[in-house]
Amino acid sequence: MFANDDRIRGRKGRDIRRRHFQERPLCVRCEELGKVRLAEELDHIIAIANGGIDSRDPFENRQGLCRECHREKTTEDLGYTKRIRIGVDGWPVEERSALSLQASERRIPSDLTPSLIPLTIVCGPPGSGKSTYIRERSLPDDLVIDLDQIMHSISGLPEHHTQDKWLPQALDERNRILRGLASEGQHKRAWFIVSAPRADDRNRWTRMLGAHMVVLDVPANECIRRINADSTRQGQRERMIKAVVSWWRVYKRG
Repeated sequence: MFANDDRIRGRKGRDIRRRHFQERPLCVRCEELGKVRLAEELDHIIAIANGGIDSRDPFENRQGLCRECHREKTTEDLGYTKRIRIGVDGWPVEERSALSLQASERRIPSDLTPSLIPLTIVCGPPGSGKSTYIRERSLPDDLVIDLDQIMHSISGLPEHHTQDKWLPQALDERNRILRGLASEGQHKRAWFIVSAPRADDRNRWTRMLGAHMVVLDVPANECIRRINADSTRQGQRERMIKAVVSWWRVYKRG
């Protein structure tokens, strides 16, 4: 297909793929939509057919994509009309590049200011015991900010069983509560649950909210055991187990 195809192949190509996925295991397009999905294909951001380079640097002009996103990207590279898909954040997928900043702002708002009351942020993968940690240490008049609980309240569905369509509204409500911490006068302490496997995200949350950070780095095998033993997670276990694996892969990168 390419007249002068300088693609890197063989053992070097396999090493590039291995090193890239070790550092960046998630599909970058799914992440922008608020999804957690493992990357399965290593894609050239600018296709070689369109003038992109095949560098020996594992991260230059490369991104990890799931198979679905890779098929879509290939269609874009070939110049075909894209099929409109709606992501979990309610925005059309084909407008992702223009809206990625807005999606990031919803995930971690930039206008947060330090909490007026003592705030503890509890991070960790699914099944690590974040809710239990807070329940064992909080007082009745403490404020607990938990996205799962907010989605449960908005949807009326059991915890862990809410659908993706509730996520944007729940994030907006969570962020409203976080902004209110700057003038909070009804509670003595606050607790905030967030997964935050990335160190830079944890540092950002801590700095903006003036909070104390606790990371429950419970081993993946134990998280999975707890998920399988929890009857309230029935029907959601596969999704949560994948999230545990993804959390640990990102967390180990630092």
